[in-house]
Amino acid sequence: MKFLAAWLTFSAPVLISVCLWLPPSAQAQKLELKLLASDLTAPIHLEELPDNSGRFLVVQQDGLVKLMHADGQMQAEPVMDLRSRMLPVANDFEERGLLGFALHPQFAKNGRFFVSYSSPLRDSAPQNWNYTRRISEFTATLGNTVSVDLHTERVLISLDWPSRKHNGGALAFGPDGMLYIGMGDSGASHGIGKSVIWEAFNVPAEGLLWDDMAQDRHSLFGKILRIDIDHGFPGYAIPKGNPLNINKWEDLAGRSVAVELGGIEEKRTREVDEMLKKEGKKGLDIRTFNNFSEAFQALRAKQVDAAWFPFRVFGI
Repeated sequence: MKFLAAWLTFSAPVLISVCLWLPPSAQAQKLELKLLASDLTAPIHLEELPDNSGRFLVVQQDGLVKLMHADGQMQAEPVMDLRSRMLPVANDFEERGLLGFALHPQFAKNGRFFVSYSSPLRDSAPQNWNYTRRISEFTATLGNTVSVDLHTERVLISLDWPSRKHNGGALAFGPDGMLYIGMGDSGASHGIGKSVIWEAFNVPAEGLLWDDMAQDRHSLFGKILRIDIDHGFPGYAIPKGNPLNINKWEDLAGRSVAVELGGIEEKRTREVDEMLKKEGKKGLDIRTFNNFSEAFQALRAKQVDAAWFPFRVFGI
């Protein structure tokens, strides 16, 4: 008889273990519920530490990550309190917050882990948008207790989000060792801004245009991203086989490139332009925009050949 164990999280603040016995015929199932922990706030993820200690990390949408010992007792202090870097979440229905969590495959050795969360709207974002999504790496201090210094944060991706809806956010490492990142379709079909303007069955034609973002190959909305977080420092590397990636600087020679005005991407683009010219190749036609979103809109409209997202270049 095969034995499987799983854990479920519900909107209610409890964690329950589910034990499932499957007979060879798989025609009968026996379920047993066991309370593991209570007094939690919107738990979204449960991750066992890879140290054979029987301890679990409990990830909450409100920005807290707690440590549950093998006996079900919680560590007195949270492993991480991300609330100071997050957009405050509502006490009632809420789709934003700490949305994704994944341990590095070598976490037991390096303490590295990754999160997806809603941060306050950055200065360079369109002013009437809702927040800025961050995909970040942190490093934990491991031992009898587990703790995280927020100053270890390394932001990999920042993406401005137009609404409070359709966030996605799940993170997971695949068998290829790459980090997979779920991005929602932006939710802008419900209206851009701080609150919902149109409910699901009352979206006007102008809002329905945003539903095309998931099918738009030049948009990061409505996608599963795949990145190599062990190469390409201080950013990341794009694995072979990913679409819409500029693989080498020579690919940009003589092409128009959209960048955010005054950002590190503009500085690096101008350095590449000079490098190409010194090598006797055509330089770049550098076009600046107020923010990354405008740069990508220009790429989508085929007004430029490529756009430089943080640490990465995408092209037509």
